[in-house]
Amino acid sequence: MRLAVASIDGYTVDLHFGQANAFYIYEVDDDGIRQDDFVGVEKYCNADPTHKFHESRFKGIADALRGCDAVVSVRIGDTPRNALAEVGIAHVEISGPVATALPLAVKQLSDHPAA
Repeated sequence: MRLAVASIDGYTVDLHFGQANAFYIYEVDDDGIRQDDFVGVEKYCNADPTHKFHESRFKGIADALRGCDAVVSVRIGDTPRNALAEVGIAHVEISGPVATALPLAVKQLSDHPAA
């Protein structure tokens, strides 16, 4: 499973989806967890207190995450979560070390495929 992780350092799931200016891409399978890529993006959230949906910013993120099965972050708003689902990318809200968080995320996705 290919997962995009919102992380400051690549070792911990520690960012809200909208605060990530990059995603660490991991492959998780029976052989373990491997970092496969790192993609920079324009941060989805800005100082706009209305938190309106920013289609162009979201499109840039969705394009960068193409091929990922899911995004893993501490939190995500309903609008970007639904927009990810529309392009076939699931989301899991979880925090903690990548080594423990990603297997839990895979389990959650397997148990609840529409997560």
